[in-house]
Amino acid sequence: MSQHDPEIAEIYRRVTRQGSDYVVANSAVVYSTMRAEEKIVVLPKGEPVHRLRQSHKWTRIRTRLGAVGYVRTTDLSDVWILVSKNRHMLYVYRGMERIDEVPVDLATNFKGDKIRRGSYLNPEDWRTPEGLFYITWKRSSSRFYKALVLSYPGPSHAARGLEENLISRDGYARIVNANQMLESPPMNTLLGGWIEIHGHGIDGRANWTQGCIALENADIDRLWRYVSEGTAVYVTSYTRDRARTEPMFIAHLLPAGKKKAPVIKPAGAVYSTTLTSNE
Repeated sequence: MSQHDPEIAEIYRRVTRQGSDYVVANSAVVYSTMRAEEKIVVLPKGEPVHRLRQSHKWTRIRTRLGAVGYVRTTDLSDVWILVSKNRHMLYVYRGMERIDEVPVDLATNFKGDKIRRGSYLNPEDWRTPEGLFYITWKRSSSRFYKALVLSYPGPSHAARGLEENLISRDGYARIVNANQMLESPPMNTLLGGWIEIHGHGIDGRANWTQGCIALENADIDRLWRYVSEGTAVYVTSYTRDRARTEPMFIAHLLPAGKKKAPVIKPAGAVYSTTLTSNE
C-alpha cells in the first residue's frame, strides 16, 4: 500500500476522527497562552484536535468545538499503526507519512474477524480481530518479551456478541463504555480478550498465535518508542479496505433485518479487568 493511497487517507480520518492529532495523555488542558495561566477547556484521552502550530514544548490547536489555545506537545500524538493481515505487515504512520514497517506473525486462523474466544478444542476461533483498537497498556515485562495490549473486544464485536447471545446487555455496556474512555474492556467474556502486539515472533511460523500480533524482539523495541497508551491501531484483512467502516467509538451497523444494539451513554466509572482469559 502506498503511503499516499486514498485508502490510507480514509483510515487516517477514521483514526483521528477528522483531526490531525489526538490526545494520548489521560487529559490535556488547553490554555489561552503558553504561560499556562488561564485554562480554556480540558480534553479527554482520544479527543481529536487540529494542530495549528507546534514547538518542542507547546502546540497551538483548535478543538472540535472551535476553541483555540495551547496544549503541551507531549499530550498529543499523530502516530498510529496499520496492520495488514493479508500482507503480514505492521506499518507505523505519523499523520499520512509512513515512518516504519515490520513483518508480523498472526493467529492460527488469521483470515476473517474474531467472533468468540478460541480454545484448544476450538482453534478455529483463534483469530486476529479486525477494526479500530487502542493501546490500553504497555507491558514492559511479558511472557512474550514486551506487549502492547489492545482494546479488544470493541463496540462492533460487542454489538455482534449481544445479537448472538454471547454477552449480556450489561457486558455490552461495559465494553462500549471502556472503549469511550480508551480503557481495557472486559476480557473474560465469550468474545475473548488479551489481544496484544508482542515479541518472540517471526521465527518461520507465519500463523501461530492465539489472536495476537507477534514481532521480533528488536522490532517491538523500536515500536515501543513510537507509541503511547491511547495510540490507535487499525487491523484489516484487505489491501483496499473499502468494505469495512468503524468510526471511533461507534459500533458497526447490524445486518439488515436485525435489531439495533442499545445506545449506551458514557458512564462515570472506568471498566477494566484484571482477569485473564483465552484469546
